[in-house]
Amino acid sequence: MGELEALADDPAVTLDDLLSLLTRQAVGSVAFVDMVTSSAEDPRLAMVVERVTTALAGRLHHAQAAGLVRADADELFLAAGMIAALLVRTPAAGRPAADAAWSLLRRGLGPPPRQARRSAVVDRGG
Repeated sequence: MGELEALADDPAVTLDDLLSLLTRQAVGSVAFVDMVTSSAEDPRLAMVVERVTTALAGRLHHAQAAGLVRADADELFLAAGMIAALLVRTPAAGRPAADAAWSLLRRGLGPPPRQARRSAVVDRGG
């Protein structure tokens, strides 16, 4: 937790840097990450959830402002939970699976592809 918070305090760090660290931590402590992401209502874990959300929030805001991501904090937390669920069911060397899953999720959480935006304009008669 402290490593994530320290990294989040560095102004040069990107949201991708934080998500990469979160992935490394998830691989190293799958049970903990799965517990935190699946039990956000548990008052004993509320502080941990809040700390992770706070650590991601600043970089998320910058990425949103730059048009790099359209997801909100809840969606990012859901994505982290999905990665944890994958890792719980993946062999110990789950890092490649986690990286591939984040890559796929980033495309869904990121800005719409330019092709899709152009098609929408054409569909509306633009």
